[in-house]
Amino acid sequence: MSFIKKIFRFFGYLLLFIGLGYQTQRLYKKLKVEPEIFSKESSIQSSEIPFPAVTVCPSYTVKNEAWNKEFLKLNNLTENDLRAAFLLTCKEDFEVIRKYQFDDTNQVDIMLKASPNFWDFFNRCGINNYFADNLDCDRIFIKSMTNKGICVTFNMIGHQSIFKEVISSNFDIYKRTKITKSWTFEDTMNESHHDDINDPQPSIWSLETGYLSDFDNVQPVRALKMQMLTVQTNSLMNQTLCEGRENIFKIILHLPNEVPQLSFDAVDYPIGKEEVVLVSAEVIHNEDSLRVFPPETRGCYFDGEKHLRFFKSYTEANCEYECLINLTYKICGCVKFWMVRTDKMTVCKVLRGCTEDVVVNFPRSYYKDPENKKRYPHYPCGCLPSCTKIKYKVLKHIQNDNDLAESYRYALFDIVFGDSQIKKTSNYVTYEMENFIFDIGGLIGLFLGSSILSVLELIVSILKAIKSHTKEAIKWFKPRSTIETVEPELQATDGIESSIDDESRPFSGDNISTMTMNSLQMRVFAITGLPDASLRSQTVQFDDISLEDLEN
Repeated sequence: MSFIKKIFRFFGYLLLFIGLGYQTQRLYKKLKVEPEIFSKESSIQSSEIPFPAVTVCPSYTVKNEAWNKEFLKLNNLTENDLRAAFLLTCKEDFEVIRKYQFDDTNQVDIMLKASPNFWDFFNRCGINNYFADNLDCDRIFIKSMTNKGICVTFNMIGHQSIFKEVISSNFDIYKRTKITKSWTFEDTMNESHHDDINDPQPSIWSLETGYLSDFDNVQPVRALKMQMLTVQTNSLMNQTLCEGRENIFKIILHLPNEVPQLSFDAVDYPIGKEEVVLVSAEVIHNEDSLRVFPPETRGCYFDGEKHLRFFKSYTEANCEYECLINLTYKICGCVKFWMVRTDKMTVCKVLRGCTEDVVVNFPRSYYKDPENKKRYPHYPCGCLPSCTKIKYKVLKHIQNDNDLAESYRYALFDIVFGDSQIKKTSNYVTYEMENFIFDIGGLIGLFLGSSILSVLELIVSILKAIKSHTKEAIKWFKPRSTIETVEPELQATDGIESSIDDESRPFSGDNISTMTMNSLQMRVFAITGLPDASLRSQTVQFDDISLEDLEN
């Protein structure tokens, strides 16, 4: 083969391998790095998801009754304690706060004692026209702690299903829930059920798997069509409000396994109106085909991929809440009164302004100082959405004038789930590992003219070559079982004769005096000395040779 042909063949093969490598890298990128994610829409029954958790927050945090001296004495409180509870949930004015000496030992306990009770909140509440009086509203609502004070929440799962055991025993507001797995709204009308609701049971619902039972009477309550929560508040006349705050209620819709915060999208409900809120939901689900990609690529976490310190179940809201707690504790050495904490974490003093700076200013100032990335390596916390996500949305507000509500300064609102079918968006990838293997096989056939059959033939040839070389190696290194003798000089004659010089005799009496042989066969190799220098092999057979014969 000429030199030019060799050069041409070399560059031809080089271009083929370069093309194969480039196309393989492109397919791998499509498989692992930049997947093509497709979406499909379908409809599911609304009963497959829970009715939203509804958190109701009043515009006042300290009830008027709390300022009564008898109330203070009965609850072992002082006026300064009430001022602290009042100012903690208002916009903090440190010039005002410095005038008072506050007891910082247990701010949560003070908040609980001074905050409105269920009968202060509600005149009546119910669902689907089943109403309970104000003494039984605490059967369907639990108290919750937000950055604006004590609120009440409907359809939130029990604390044992939300929090881990690391939660401080002093932060027990969520442990005072009175919800059971078998609870129904009809039970509010039945006094025989009042004794069994103090023992909360684990929820049989999770965001990833949905409901684990087909029962209707489960916690959290299912989102059935025209499922309606009705709340009528008590009169809010003469309540002490924070400066600049209107006499309204804030309502938050969120998942039952999330801790509510007013950073969520809150809706304001004015006093003296009758409101009807039509609610729906949308489910976004990422299929298991996306599990092969890292969370940063797919943009979400599957159940069990990211664990939180305080919460059993991961949601984006819970992750951001925990991130804020950890950041506050790292910068300030303490946490705000409304933050979930461990026994080792202390509550920041009322006069401590560090926490407000973290909550309000740190997210904006973090990127301005390059050193912050070294000081706080875990911030931002990478709080991606869950791979199964439920988004509640308000479809319509219907507001009606109510003269009675206007006169007595109370609010009346209905929250109605309006759809029997809801939209479900499923994200998936069509290009998976088997597609990658098929494409690689096609590329190898295109660029190298190879196929699976030729690859198998190559493997068989390699195995045969290995087997052949192995046999040769074994034969070469196999030990020879021969008897080495001192070869005497032999003279070739017409017959086959040998004369062994006595001095070079291989056997001597000293060496074989203890050996007897009935038969001895010795193979002697000698060069005959013939002109053609051929090698002859002669065998001398010794039968019944005695030691005396060998001596002679």
